[in-house]
Amino acid sequence: MRAHLAPGPRRHPSAFSVRTRARRHGFHGAARQRGNGGRDNGAPGRRPHYGEHYYAAFVIDPDGYRIEAVNSPSISSPKSQGENA
Repeated sequence: MRAHLAPGPRRHPSAFSVRTRARRHGFHGAARQRGNGGRDNGAPGRRPHYGEHYYAAFVIDPDGYRIEAVNSPSISSPKSQGENA
């Protein structure tokens, strides 16, 4: 029996940088709202195993794509680093 694997880009998460925790929480809530079809794949919060200041939210969209909203000084622009609150 073969496991079903989603094609191409669905196997790897897509991530985008957001400046504030409020936006990460908003992304996570909006994706999971009834009618939008997103599923929780990790509530907003710190992910110290990814980095000391890594704070992210994870969802799976209706087509199976894994999407992450993240703020981490190591991947954010210098302008957004001070906006972690």
